[in-house]
Amino acid sequence: MAAGCASATRGLVFPGYQGSPASYNSKIHYITISSKGGGNDFGDTLNASQNGSGACSDSTRAVRAQGSVSPLSTNLLEFCTIATTGDTSEFGDLTYLTGQMAGSFASPTRGIFAGGGPGNGTNIINYITIQTLGDAKDFGDLTDGIRKEGTGASNSTRGLFMGGSGPGSNDTVDYITIATVGNATDFGNLSGNTELAAGVASGTRACAGGGTTPSKINVIDYFTIATTGNATDFGDRTVAGYGAAGCSDVHGGLG
Repeated sequence: MAAGCASATRGLVFPGYQGSPASYNSKIHYITISSKGGGNDFGDTLNASQNGSGACSDSTRAVRAQGSVSPLSTNLLEFCTIATTGDTSEFGDLTYLTGQMAGSFASPTRGIFAGGGPGNGTNIINYITIQTLGDAKDFGDLTDGIRKEGTGASNSTRGLFMGGSGPGSNDTVDYITIATVGNATDFGNLSGNTELAAGVASGTRACAGGGTTPSKINVIDYFTIATTGNATDFGDRTVAGYGAAGCSDVHGGLG
């Protein structure tokens, strides 16, 4: 599962697990969002064996929760400056071990990471101040007792955790108000049970695209972030797939 984030001009994709044959790498790629074309080499992450990470950003800095470093889960946070190229540096630690996260997103000041971890996952939500190095702090809990393999997206005030796997229904959508602390609240449901989708957002909408049910799907759902309710059909991806990274140039971390 790869992880993505962006500034207003550049998108970053952090590495994840690559199957057939199974492999891991440390390569970060970037794209110029307004231009078509393939990815370019940005630099390397701190470790090569990584999977199930989460990433978020404000307008200048990207922060990544490293995920699992095979075969163990980790709590390491790393960061880089989006406008430059180069390797990541250590940011701090989450309060818990994670891998296959349930979602991550940001406001212009705070980054949010939730769920994942060894076994079936956890319900823990952590937050950081993106421009300040240091360890994460406890934010609250997801509505499910445990969850992993979901996706997240936000505007500048409210963030959504969409889908994932756990003992509850895999179509669950939770939301939080990023500037406060407290437990997540039920938002609504995806159109079906979905794990490992890619999340993106504008100032008004959050989308979850693709995933596995466990069959690969190409469905894109969307939600109006300021309201609550179930997903509306947006359209389809060009191919079915899961574990992709999503990013946009108008997400919540950019204000």
